[in-house]
Amino acid sequence: MDINPLKLQFLNKTKTIDASLCLAPSADFDIICANKTYFLSSNEQSVFNDLLHASRRQTYLLGRYCAKTAISSLKKIYFKETEIKNGIFGQPLLSASRHLDLEVSISHCGSTAGAFVFPTAYPMALDVEDINIEYTSIISSFLSEKENNLISGSKKHLDVYTTAIWTAKEALGKVLKCGFLAESNIFEIKSFEYNSVDQIFKGKFSFFPNWNFLVITAGQTMLTLVFPSALILNTNQCIIKDMLNSVMESNSK
Repeated sequence: MDINPLKLQFLNKTKTIDASLCLAPSADFDIICANKTYFLSSNEQSVFNDLLHASRRQTYLLGRYCAKTAISSLKKIYFKETEIKNGIFGQPLLSASRHLDLEVSISHCGSTAGAFVFPTAYPMALDVEDINIEYTSIISSFLSEKENNLISGSKKHLDVYTTAIWTAKEALGKVLKCGFLAESNIFEIKSFEYNSVDQIFKGKFSFFPNWNFLVITAGQTMLTLVFPSALILNTNQCIIKDMLNSVMESNSK
């Protein structure tokens, strides 16, 4: 197991904002589970022990491991001094032995779990999704007329484009702390650019111009960050892609 957080740097005019991203392959669940008492609080261990379904146990454990790893890369604090609780809508709430002024976004899909930690003053979110061609038509049925027009000329890679739009909208729902409990059209994508060489999407939202999104693809998995449009990501996006590729390779071993 070799899971290392990646520090991300954003620029806001002359100010630098540090965040941290951590990903874990699903294949590492057993070894992380064997060391769960090292990083789970007593409350978290109780919650974990009460989980009955294997998939839920996996996402719970990997998500919290990633979150605490990312937190510790920004603040000098022991893993067990932090605790990730759930809010009324299931959103992760960070609790710690001292005030950290941080928030955390957790996401997971079949192949990957991840956490993104950032300053409270700059609301952001993470989403990871596996591309599944079987879901393309289902996702398309939830897209607005504008979004379907945006991807109408991309039928050859429709699964990639629809998943990118879906994951961006899901990440925005996390920023707003309501998920998809609101009318889906309010998360509408206004526009995006796609770099087919690096497989990276960059875009904007129709009704939330204060946030932008970035979608990075590695194999059949997408990683999405939503962050304030006033910020500029000062970390090479290819480094994030390399991190995601490394997770994919771990799962294939």
